[in-house]
Amino acid sequence: DALPISFDQSPGELAAWAPQTRYLSISQLTSQARERWLPAVAAWRPEYLVAFPSTASAFAALTGGCSALSGLRGVILASEALGPGQRTRLRDQFGARVFSWYGMAEIAGFACGCEKSDHYHFLPSAGVAEVVDASGTPLENPGERGEIVLTGFLNRATLFIRYRTGDLGVLAGPCPH
Repeated sequence: DALPISFDQSPGELAAWAPQTRYLSISQLTSQARERWLPAVAAWRPEYLVAFPSTASAFAALTGGCSALSGLRGVILASEALGPGQRTRLRDQFGARVFSWYGMAEIAGFACGCEKSDHYHFLPSAGVAEVVDASGTPLENPGERGEIVLTGFLNRATLFIRYRTGDLGVLAGPCPH
């Protein structure tokens, strides 16, 4: 069932911009608004929370273990690196699995967080991922840190061949799971 909320919402109300989806702006995550939007969240009973890691952490701090989110099946994070211990704190706070993904608007590559570890798996059908040193030479040994370089297969309008993302990564080697 759709939650009856208009696009012209008051601070602290959830916006319904797409079917089965509700949005709450980070600018609305205040303790004053908490009493207004937490009952709406509880009534809607979301299964997933999709957010930036920093936003999910702010949301977790404001919910304070509230039962409104007890039915969450997962927390899906993107667009920011997870800080030390952040995955564990979010998992413990929400009582749900925490997933992350990496991608970009250029559609040069896409990676999913591993179900069994904190590693990311780049999808070979989306492109080729490399971790390179400062001179652009691909790194080969697990534990080496460098820039993520992507060659995408999906963007037909603009080809990205060895696209230097500016993002840093550590070559993890084979998945241990």
